[in-house]
Amino acid sequence: VRPRGGAATRPGRSASRIVSRRYRGRNREQKELKHQEHAETIEDMHADGVHAVELSDKSIKDFVGKDFAFVNFYAPWCVWCQRLAPTWERLAEEVGKFEAETDKHVALNVSVGKVDCPGNPDVCNAHQIRAFPSMRLFKKGEPLGDYRDDRTVEALLKWLKTKVNFDEQMKGWAVDHGAPGAPGAALDLDDHPGCMLSGFVLVNRVPGNFHVEARSAHHEINAALANVSHVVNHLSFGPPVPSNLRRKLGKRYPDFFPGAQALDGGAFIDGGAHEAVHHYIKVVSTHFDVGTFLSGLTSKLSRGAPPPERTVVGYQMVTQSQTMHYHELDVPEAKFSYDLSPMAVAVSSTGKHWYDFVTSCCAIIGGTFTTVGLLDGILHKVLKAGKQL
Repeated sequence: VRPRGGAATRPGRSASRIVSRRYRGRNREQKELKHQEHAETIEDMHADGVHAVELSDKSIKDFVGKDFAFVNFYAPWCVWCQRLAPTWERLAEEVGKFEAETDKHVALNVSVGKVDCPGNPDVCNAHQIRAFPSMRLFKKGEPLGDYRDDRTVEALLKWLKTKVNFDEQMKGWAVDHGAPGAPGAALDLDDHPGCMLSGFVLVNRVPGNFHVEARSAHHEINAALANVSHVVNHLSFGPPVPSNLRRKLGKRYPDFFPGAQALDGGAFIDGGAHEAVHHYIKVVSTHFDVGTFLSGLTSKLSRGAPPPERTVVGYQMVTQSQTMHYHELDVPEAKFSYDLSPMAVAVSSTGKHWYDFVTSCCAIIGGTFTTVGLLDGILHKVLKAGKQL
């Protein structure tokens, strides 16, 4: 996080390459999906019967246990689910027509159903439905994959044919190679690596906040399964400090960097549903007088008096984190609230010249001589008075 007006420096190239290589492609912009419009309403389509089977917690196990089952997990209040409903009903009707074909190359033996998630929360939680609508293909009870393309009957049918034909090809491959089944065909529901956020934000020098939440352009997030547990690899205010300057500053001011990176390395795990960790950060600008021996390293990071080449500005933080609870319809978010203090701290260190050391030694010697002289005079008078008595 970088206050506006501060000098900006680029992060280390090696770190940037590592992040780009490891997370390449995961932050792509979401594709614009095409939604099919229908002249008939869903009620008109139901005039000749309901083709997409309505499932419940009692019937879904047998339904997905068939050869192939395509299930739409939806919420009645979701606008995207409402737009998909006529298309899904039409898809079920078209799949039924394919099932009636006798040509084995045309037949599409897929059962189409739907689940009302608010009405059957246990079912959707068991299948880890994190957004509505979620269209998932099953084979004999095992999930094969989620559909994420255009929401048209044509696109849905094309995807189903591709998946079913691919499965048939994998059966042939398994027979030819003596394998029990197609490798890697099932969808791993436990594989949720999350995402990495990197970069910087320009903020004004006033209290504010930024937050991280799950959001989709074509889905409604299931608040009950929204998990924003996170690890803070690095969070700091101000421009990054070069490694060579950082090393020397660490030796001279060992208490600076722990305060400037108070959240680094922290893992903040949500304890349950409808919970998220919020962070409250008090930021204090700290001016470090580094002296002229670092003038070459600080020229790009200097701020004001004392002379620019002698000062580095850092931002230390005092943090507090706590778990917040959300309403069941609100999507949890990881929130970072910050407050930049109007006051600043100036830190400097001074050394002594050689003649200051000599002067101190002389003062110690002189003080010792004076003290010994006083003690000698007192003892002389006391002993002389005793002899007279």
